[in-house]
Amino acid sequence: LWDAKHEYLSSELDRIKKENDNMQIELRHLKGEDINSLNAKELIPIEEALQNGLSKVRDKKSDI
Repeated sequence: LWDAKHEYLSSELDRIKKENDNMQIELRHLKGEDINSLNAKELIPIEEALQNGLSKVRDKKSDI
């Protein structure tokens, strides 16, 4: 029973570490870092996310 629980927690920890690594990479890309190796197809969702964020910031600014 303990080994099964340990195995589950170990795999869950690995999954969370991988998810965190991916989020760190995505954050760097959104900040314009480490994008030289990306192709146009990979840049499109980043550009769209930035445009959506900018639009929301402008909307909030105009509300204020």
